[in-house]
Amino acid sequence: MAPGIIKPVLALFIFFTISASSQTAPTTCVYSVYVKTGSMLFAGTDSTISAAFSTASGSKLEISNLVQWGGLMGNGYDYFEAGSIDVFSGYAPCLNEPICALTLSSDGAVWFPSWYVESLQVSAAGWGKACTQHFFNVNQWLSTIFWPYSLTTNVNECNPKLSIAGVQPPVVYEV
Repeated sequence: MAPGIIKPVLALFIFFTISASSQTAPTTCVYSVYVKTGSMLFAGTDSTISAAFSTASGSKLEISNLVQWGGLMGNGYDYFEAGSIDVFSGYAPCLNEPICALTLSSDGAVWFPSWYVESLQVSAAGWGKACTQHFFNVNQWLSTIFWPYSLTTNVNECNPKLSIAGVQPPVVYEV
């Protein structure tokens, strides 16, 4: 190969290698989650709490156990107690647009399966990605004893008029 061709061929090889590798793996984001438990009697829980965050197009990040995934409060800390604000943080693939919907669930695996969730705030940040944040007013029991008698709640604040559902299939990441 002629010496004048080596540099352009090498540049093309590097460009296509970088392009191919950047398309195969989604960018990793850091997610921070703040959960505020209500302060009324029996509001706290020792149940396992899971969360799923969704975008307007249906892409989803599912966390099966918030404490194991990214509990930051330290060893021996009792999460989800009445009046507390608990903090979680972890890595997961970046979603393709801002979070606008939440599903919170309790496994109810304690003797008194009730938890009053006041609010939840989630933020996401990644290299070269815009920082996003969403605040959810939940104000609901996850309980088999108190109304609405369900261990799961959904808060959907996505604007269906802005949704691009159907353009691309939703992506679901489980962590």
